[in-house]
Amino acid sequence: MSEYAKKSNDQVNHKVSKTSSTQSTTPLPHNLQNIIGNQALLQMMRQNAGEVIQRDAHERGCSCPSCARIQRQRDESKLQRSLIQREGGGTPAPSIPFSELLALWKSREKKDKPPAPIQGVHAPVVVPSGPASAAEVRGKVSSASPGSGGAVALLAERVLELRGLNLSSAVPTQSDLIPVLAEDMERKDQAKPEDERQNLSKQEWIAAAKSQIESNNTTALTTSDDRYTSITGGEGFDELHEFIHICSGQGGESPLMQFQLQMNEGAINVFSELVAPVLGTNIVTRYTNETPLVRKLIKLIGAEGIGKLFDAAFKGDVDGFFLAVGTAYVALGTNKPDGKAKSFSEKNWTPEQAAAEFKKQTKNWSLGWLNQRLPLP
Repeated sequence: MSEYAKKSNDQVNHKVSKTSSTQSTTPLPHNLQNIIGNQALLQMMRQNAGEVIQRDAHERGCSCPSCARIQRQRDESKLQRSLIQREGGGTPAPSIPFSELLALWKSREKKDKPPAPIQGVHAPVVVPSGPASAAEVRGKVSSASPGSGGAVALLAERVLELRGLNLSSAVPTQSDLIPVLAEDMERKDQAKPEDERQNLSKQEWIAAAKSQIESNNTTALTTSDDRYTSITGGEGFDELHEFIHICSGQGGESPLMQFQLQMNEGAINVFSELVAPVLGTNIVTRYTNETPLVRKLIKLIGAEGIGKLFDAAFKGDVDGFFLAVGTAYVALGTNKPDGKAKSFSEKNWTPEQAAAEFKKQTKNWSLGWLNQRLPLP
């Protein structure tokens, strides 16, 4: 190597060494030491000692690891100064990681903003569930005493509950009702004491059901499992009638039905006609002998007639109903409702005697005797 080259090389090395020495030993401003703390200052001095030449050779915005670290230290210093100025004191904040300082800064920037509304916490809303079975619906009916004024509304609510239990089904034709009835007849027979059972064969039960359905021209029926089966396209009024039957007893078999079948059908149909308008159901004429007779009995009792019939049909108080009939008949005096004179014995009846006679004649379904002593419907 020539002397000139050696000399030039020595000058360069001397310049670099001088620059490094100057940069590494030049004390930092006192206020910077206050801002960033002793630990950060020592770390910065160590880094500055070996990176001055490399940093001087890099441009602004370089993303190499060294430049990124230096930029992060600058940002930390600026943030420290901002925090000191914002707090209004001269004590530097403690040296903490930049990520924590940034989070602290963001939180303080939001300090003056109104707090976000807190979503309200409400107690859980308990929606009462409907009854789970027809038996539960019947329990509501039998435990109620609505009187004449509330009987219709109560029954309308119970019918809606029964509809919600999906107890209805439909079959295509009348002949399809026969096996449904035959199966129910056999089921009820098997529920009897063994010495009272008929124990018919399947075909015999089919024949019995066929006879009953065809002779009554049945288009719908209620079985002992509280289900209603109708012919497709049947009348909504018939379903309503059967649901009111279910309200009175399992499978529609109530104490009033056990007392007298026609009386029971007339009573259920009277309530069906009263409830139908409430539920928007068209009334269809049914039980043309039974319904008018029950209406006459109600009319004889007077204002309490519907309430007394409710108690007989749904609570089993058959005697109470006929006591009300007998009491009203005695109260007429010496004449019957049509204005004709009562017989000598009837003029001397007590309410209990009149009740007993009306009950006996109703059980025998003596329409002639009853219609002579009842008002027009």
